[in-house]
Amino acid sequence: MEMETKGLQKFWCVPKNIVQNKIVIKFLSTSLSLFQKFLHIILRKLIENCENLYKKLRLLHKEYTKLVRRIYIVSFGLIQKYVNIKKRI
Repeated sequence: MEMETKGLQKFWCVPKNIVQNKIVIKFLSTSLSLFQKFLHIILRKLIENCENLYKKLRLLHKEYTKLVRRIYIVSFGLIQKYVNIKKRI
């Protein structure tokens, strides 16, 4: 009980004489517990969103890599055609 009151007093900045009241302690404990659950839900959702974003970025990187390869292949082909035309002339 003593540790709980010290923790509540420190976290909520509640004066010591008020913390001695068991109803106040129970209310603050419940509030803190609900706040922790709320933060846990938000953190879980944030992690889920980050994972989804990471998957989308990987797909985007994959498509970008394919596009760059195509550009290199096409530009190399055009250079080869240009060189062949220059050789003929």
